[in-house]
Amino acid sequence: MKQLLFIVALLWGIQGFSQVQQVNLTASGLTCSMCSKAIYKALTALPFVQQVQPDIQHSSYAITFREHTQPDFDAIANAVTGAGFSVAKLQATINFTGEQVQNDTHLKVNNETFHFLHVSDRKLNGATTVTLVDRNFVTAKEYKKYSQYTTMKCYTTGMMESCCSKKEAQELYVFTEPASNMPAHSLSVKQTMKVLHDASSEAINQRQSTELMFGLNKDWMVHASTTFSNMYSHAFQWESVRMYTKYRFLTRDDLYSHFRMAAFAEASYSRNVPHYDELSLEGDHKGVQAGVIATQLLHKLALSSSVSLIENFQEGRGEKSVYSAQSYEGLNYSVSAGYLLFPRQYTNYNQINVNLYAELLGQKSLDLNRSYLDVAPAIQFIFNSQAKLNAGYRFQVNGNMYRMSNNSWLLSFEWLWLNALKKK
Repeated sequence: MKQLLFIVALLWGIQGFSQVQQVNLTASGLTCSMCSKAIYKALTALPFVQQVQPDIQHSSYAITFREHTQPDFDAIANAVTGAGFSVAKLQATINFTGEQVQNDTHLKVNNETFHFLHVSDRKLNGATTVTLVDRNFVTAKEYKKYSQYTTMKCYTTGMMESCCSKKEAQELYVFTEPASNMPAHSLSVKQTMKVLHDASSEAINQRQSTELMFGLNKDWMVHASTTFSNMYSHAFQWESVRMYTKYRFLTRDDLYSHFRMAAFAEASYSRNVPHYDELSLEGDHKGVQAGVIATQLLHKLALSSSVSLIENFQEGRGEKSVYSAQSYEGLNYSVSAGYLLFPRQYTNYNQINVNLYAELLGQKSLDLNRSYLDVAPAIQFIFNSQAKLNAGYRFQVNGNMYRMSNNSWLLSFEWLWLNALKKK
C-alpha cells in the first residue's frame, strides 16, 4: 500500500467518510502499561469503534470501526488527550476509487475536503495508507517539519478559507469589507489615520481610529472601534464609538475560486453635529447601517460589491432643519477589485504580499436629491502572513453633495493573532 502525507481534520474533518477501513494510532507521554490501558479504555468507549488492538510495547493501537458508523478523527484524538496523553502519529487506511490528487491541493471526496502534502501527482485506487499531519495528530517537531511542504495558511489556521488557493487574490479591501470573514477564533487590532483638507475652513484635519476585530467562527465576526479627531473642533478630541457585525450566509467554494455573500449591520454614537449632506458612521454621525455584500474570487482577482441603507439619528431628525443640506437617510453602494501582485509564487509564510486595489464608493441621499461617486485606489503590504499595512487615496469623480472634503488619504496598520480566542 502507498504511503502519503495527508491533512484531514485540519479542514472540515472526514466525519461521514465511509471508506476508512482502519486507523493505526501511536500515543506519546506514556510511562507504563497503566497509561496504555487508560488510552485503550478511552478509545473503546467511542461509539463508532468496533475493536482496538493495543501494542503495549510500542504504545500503538489498531482501530477498526463499526459498520454504518461515521469515524471521527477529532474524537479519537480527544479520547487520547482526554486521558492525559498526546497523539504522536495517526495513519488511516482508506479505500479510494480513482481520485486524482496533486501536491499541496485540496480534493473533495464524498462532500469532504482533503488537503494533500508531500505527494506526487497521481490517481488513487484501492486501499491507501495516509498519515494525518494536522497539529492534533503529530508531535510539535513533526508538525513544524511538515509545515514546510505547504504554502497554504489553512495548515496553521485550521480552517479552509480563501487562503487555501495557491494562486489567489487578496480580498482584504482597504476601504470596504468583503463577504469573507477573518479566520475563526482570531483577534485583530487595527489603527487607521484619515487625513483630509477641509474645504470650508481650509484646515488639514485628521481622524485616528482604533479598532478591535473578533473572528467568532467561520460565519460571524464582530468589530468595535473608537475615534479621535479635530474635524469638528479646534482641538484633537474623542468623538465616537462604533460596533459592526457581519454574518456570512452563503459560501460556494471551489479549488481556485469562491463566491460568498454576507449581511452586515453597524451602529455608531458620535458627539459631533455635522451639517453636511454626506452620511458616515466613521465618526461623523450617530446612526445605524445595514446591508449585504457579495464577493467573487477568481484566481488572483477578487471582485466585491455591497449595498446598504444608512440612517442618521442626529438631533433634528423629523424636523425642518435650519441647514438646507441636512440629510438623514441614504443608500450606500460599492464595487471593489483586488489583485495579488506579489509574490508571483508562494514558497513560505514570510514572503511579503503586495496587493493592488481599486474601489468605487457611492452614496445617494434618500431625502435630498444629492449624491457622490468616489474612486479609491490603494496598495497593501502583508508581512509574515500576520501584519497588514494599507495606504489609499479617495477622490470624488462625480456628485453634488455638500461634503467636508471631496478627497482624503488613508493609512492603516493591522496585526492578526490566529486562534487567540480558541479555548485551550
